[in-house]
Amino acid sequence: MSDTPRIAFVGIRRSGNHILIEWVAKNYRNVKHFNDCVIKSPGTYVTQGKTHTYTGNGDEDVHFYSFEERTVRDVLSFVADHGNQFDKIFFILRDAYNWGASIMCGRNNRALRDSISLWKQFGTLYEKDSAGFLLYDKFVTDLSYIQLVKADNDLPNSPDELPRQLPTSGIGHGSSFSKGKNFPYSIEDLTHRNRRVKKKFGGKPPQAWSKLLADERVSELNSLIFGRSNANLD
Repeated sequence: MSDTPRIAFVGIRRSGNHILIEWVAKNYRNVKHFNDCVIKSPGTYVTQGKTHTYTGNGDEDVHFYSFEERTVRDVLSFVADHGNQFDKIFFILRDAYNWGASIMCGRNNRALRDSISLWKQFGTLYEKDSAGFLLYDKFVTDLSYIQLVKADNDLPNSPDELPRQLPTSGIGHGSSFSKGKNFPYSIEDLTHRNRRVKKKFGGKPPQAWSKLLADERVSELNSLIFGRSNANLD
């Protein structure tokens, strides 16, 4: 195995994965990012997405591997079998209602319906052990949280604020809400994406959105992690 350090990122699509990956990348000299890796049974993985490169302010080169849409069972099996291949593993999670709105407005009803159980798996994993998690919405709203993440993970060169714009890599095809435009988003907008669903669909929200709002386990986990339940959305 190469002596180059390896860092894995595991998350769900539309969760701010790539802006957070670029935030971590600021700590290294040269980053080679293998995007959209796939976990294969039993516990092996392949790289299939495009490879991207970043430069930062550190003295060390590093390889990043990002995994999306993988079940927690697959992830934990992978970590158990091959966790020693990585110097660090980050899990990325976003507020369920902002995440759901992004899927709903950027993809479709079926994509959200099929992913609700996956969000609950990641939320339950956080409930059991929050180590290694990067919480997108807290990066947006809480500067003290960013300082805590930097200190806990030895990331001194990461910015003290998360850029409120699209990743420079262009991975993910931009925001679900800006039609490809890249400009600084307001904190209010980033943390209340659920309002966009109402604006887009009016009084007839898609079935999957109604299912997300009615899911009490989602509400319980989201309240624990992000402080928002289905009862206090605005």
